Amino acid sequence: MTKQPRRSWRSGFHWVRLVLAGGVVGAATGVLLSGLAAWRLPPPVTALDRFLLVAAGLGLGYWGGLLFAVALAVAASRRSPAPAFARLERALVVAGLVLAGAAVTLTLSGVPAGAAVVSGVAASALAARLALPPRAGGNP
Repeated sequence: MTKQPRRSWRSGFHWVRLVLAGGVVGAATGVLLSGLAAWRLPPPVTALDRFLLVAAGLGLGYWGGLLFAVALAVAASRRSPAPAFARLERALVVAGLVLAGAAVTLTLSGVPAGAAVVSGVAASALAARLALPPRAGGNP
């Protein structure tokens, strides 16, 4: 009996799992950041306004996480050799934590929430890129 060649993470279930994990990380980060923004809203605000803001953060964070995971997978697939699937998941979680940490820190220091999220996304993209192994040629 011959051994089947080992399938890479680029095919099948692993790719779907990575993208869905990105959605979950993005949704959790979106709820955290929109909850913080809802908590800091000025006084004439109703509970429905806060709920809608958190719901929008959930939806936007989910789709943002999906897109970020796809971009991470595409960037990783161009590396030679391709990194292990666990390394990609770790890079995704690191990116989510960096995004949440940077955005929460900036928001609490007085930066508007939108600018804090954009700055956090830039920092998380850099963190995810650094979490991946270097290319074979030595270029990052």
